[in-house]
Amino acid sequence: MTRNPHVLAEFLTQPPAYAAADKEQLLQWCVQIVALARKNGYLASTADSIAIYETAILLAQVRNRQHPTPYDFQDAAITCLEKDRTPKKRTIAHLCQILLGGDRVGTVGYASLPPLAQDIYDRLAPLEVDLFAKTNQRALMDFKTRPDRRVCSEILWKLHYLFGNLVVRPIVGERKLGHVPIQESWDVLIGKHQREIIQLGYEGVTLEQVLEQRMKALAFAENSTAAIALKTAEDALLYLISPRLVRELGLHAITLLKQETSATDAPDIFQRARRLVHYYRTQPDGLPDWLEELITTGYAHYAAMLPQAFADVGTRPEQIAGMLGLIFTLESLALALGCQRNQLLLGLQGAAQNEIHPDKLGLLWTSEWLLGLRDIASMREFLAQTLNDALRLPTLPQYLNGFILALNFAPGIARFVVELLSHVFGSVTDSTLLMWLPSLILQFRQHHTILQPLIKEASVVFPPSLQGFMNWQPPWAEARAPVPSLQTTISPQLAEVRDHLLAAPATTHAIATWLGLDLATSLTDTTVNALLRAYPESTNALATFIDGKII
Repeated sequence: MTRNPHVLAEFLTQPPAYAAADKEQLLQWCVQIVALARKNGYLASTADSIAIYETAILLAQVRNRQHPTPYDFQDAAITCLEKDRTPKKRTIAHLCQILLGGDRVGTVGYASLPPLAQDIYDRLAPLEVDLFAKTNQRALMDFKTRPDRRVCSEILWKLHYLFGNLVVRPIVGERKLGHVPIQESWDVLIGKHQREIIQLGYEGVTLEQVLEQRMKALAFAENSTAAIALKTAEDALLYLISPRLVRELGLHAITLLKQETSATDAPDIFQRARRLVHYYRTQPDGLPDWLEELITTGYAHYAAMLPQAFADVGTRPEQIAGMLGLIFTLESLALALGCQRNQLLLGLQGAAQNEIHPDKLGLLWTSEWLLGLRDIASMREFLAQTLNDALRLPTLPQYLNGFILALNFAPGIARFVVELLSHVFGSVTDSTLLMWLPSLILQFRQHHTILQPLIKEASVVFPPSLQGFMNWQPPWAEARAPVPSLQTTISPQLAEVRDHLLAAPATTHAIATWLGLDLATSLTDTTVNALLRAYPESTNALATFIDGKII
């Protein structure tokens, strides 16, 4: 026997010889994959089977193989069958795995499950569904007839908190503070996702232990915030009913709140704090100590941050509205717990010293109105001047945004907001109003959750039918102080200015257009008097130009 290393190397490196069985197997794969593709919504035919066969052989030759391997077959099937960019029910790669037996997943028996998984199966046994089935199982629970299934509901909600809709999915029912469900309906997919249940056994002994560990890890993470810690405390109250854990997480939320220098999470903290206060007020023991400390800390902290928030361009009006919402909505509780209103007064006075952006001015003025530092008449006068000022008129929707956000903590301002909107829609020209409508609609849509007081007030103010508008007068028309006519208090200087304006109608129209007014075609004493009364500084300038005297 001749021992030649080159012959051995050639034998080991060359592909195996082509066999007839390989051809039959490839033909069978091509037919079966086309059948699977048609069942899953693909437009496949016999021609595609031939194309897959030829493409698989071509790929094998390019890759220096005597006959195609399963990898060549899968690549050929994807190339020939995925003709659309959007896959159907399953991708071709997944169908190839199903055909070749690569997606088969076994089931672990009850005796081999970890103790945590066995405990979950035992506590869900009253549902009377097959927890090992690979298909979707529907669990219907009526707590009036089967109160023992409330334990099953608790387990299902805990699994839903850990995995979302992957393992269990609620169809009917919700989980919120103070809610006592009567019926619930669930889709149970534990048998299909048994791996996730088994993995929980490596994190703890019981489901409650795993839940507590994950909540602590989330609340005490390095990037955690006061809003996240407070949300975790609320979740612990919902799913674990552990006062110890809730208090620990709540105290950590207070610590994080003291360290925050921005109002980014103020709306979320306000909503959760108010919800927790309403819940604990219905309990026999009342508010816990950590929640009382959270209210006092939030009141003092946000009151001190008001000047910075109003002056900072990066602080959005929604965030300031969240700060003021916590301050004013829970103010009575905060004052009863030892806070001082002087903190809020100093904060607002400091904020008023800065230049306020138009979309925040409504929040500041509403806060001052609640404290008696500003009246409706002054706000009405300012916005009326804005309507008559062509330079400030484009900023009017931003002023509206601030007052609409103020409804979140001051529902009493709704009457003034209705008055303002009515005056705007009645005074602004159609061309300007059409430019505003998209932004106004987006603002109302963004604040749809706080528009209920505005809608309620509008339904009270306006007549219920079109016939009622015939002789209808708005309630705020009586509140407006009548402006004295210029003719009754006219002076010789003003009379001379009026005579010059009447004598030069072209110049008068040009001045009115520059000031943003639309005078009538023919000048009258009434229109000129209105022009002089609306712009006293321009009137003084004209009088000075005429005879060198300032009136």
